[in-house]
Amino acid sequence: MRHNLTWKAGSPIGTIQPLGPMEEPTTFHGIWKDRFVGGGQGRLPYVVAAGFDYSVLLAQDLVRAMLDLTRSGNLIRVQWGPFVRTGIMASFKAEPERLQDIAWEVEFVWNSFDDQEPAPASIQNKPVVALKEKQNLMDDQLAFEPPNLNEDFSASLLAGIANLRDKAGVVFDKVRAVNNAIATPAQVIGSVSTAVADIVSEAEDEIARLLDVPGDLVRSLDRLVDLLPFELWRRDQSSAIHAFRSSAQLTEAGLREEASPGSIGVVTMPAGVTLRSLAASIYGTPDAWKLIASANGLTGSDPAPGTQLIIPSVPAGKGVRTDGNLSTERGGSAQGTC
Repeated sequence: MRHNLTWKAGSPIGTIQPLGPMEEPTTFHGIWKDRFVGGGQGRLPYVVAAGFDYSVLLAQDLVRAMLDLTRSGNLIRVQWGPFVRTGIMASFKAEPERLQDIAWEVEFVWNSFDDQEPAPASIQNKPVVALKEKQNLMDDQLAFEPPNLNEDFSASLLAGIANLRDKAGVVFDKVRAVNNAIATPAQVIGSVSTAVADIVSEAEDEIARLLDVPGDLVRSLDRLVDLLPFELWRRDQSSAIHAFRSSAQLTEAGLREEASPGSIGVVTMPAGVTLRSLAASIYGTPDAWKLIASANGLTGSDPAPGTQLIIPSVPAGKGVRTDGNLSTERGGSAQGTC
């Protein structure tokens, strides 16, 4: 068990801070004999590990494989009986007693045990984590719905928040697609933008439903003990939905910046529009179509209608020459509607 032991000056009692378990290195040793390794016996016809593929017929073939594995520094999963460890081969020694019989010793240094992978040092996709937290906050607030609430009003609010959760699920799925490099970033970001736009629209409807409460509903809560909890709850619920909406917008912005740093946005190509006309409306010159094509891996200026494209920005201090390449003739970033 790793630990820190601290003694305060003048105190007879020390403080121990446990830091978690640590597996000590393990050393294995043995002897490989040609008559047991290969030699047509079929016991170990080949070894495949960490990207290496060897035909093993002699003990010296195993020595060569183990030396290469040690030098590679690759993580290796080792199991003996019920014990499973993951680590690297820190050292390997071979001492031939004779060419056919080779004594060996290998030392493993472990970074995980029982087949457990180490936890990441930091949280990835922080905007998505924040969106999940805001969704949980919105759901938790809904659980505090006051009693004696109008059933139709409650059902409509519940349906609206369920729709918000569905749209958030689309965002989570698309972010996973980006992380796994399954889809083109522009296509994924376009899908996220659509889902976030739906979240914004639906959230505004829910906030309006909460804040513009029908008079008949308020009058039905004629008792002060019913009206005050309702007033507090509807404001807290609308605040939670507003935070969820804002977090969705931040998630979209963070994802776009991660996939294409400095991009202006994402557009869906309409029918009858080319990259030249699109570049003219955004950058002020049709020759800038090469910037858009380069950012999206295109070779031509006429993508199919419906294609989603990332629109890159022009770095500060640069402009677009007539040949479509960047220059330093003017400052500022490209501006335009996407």
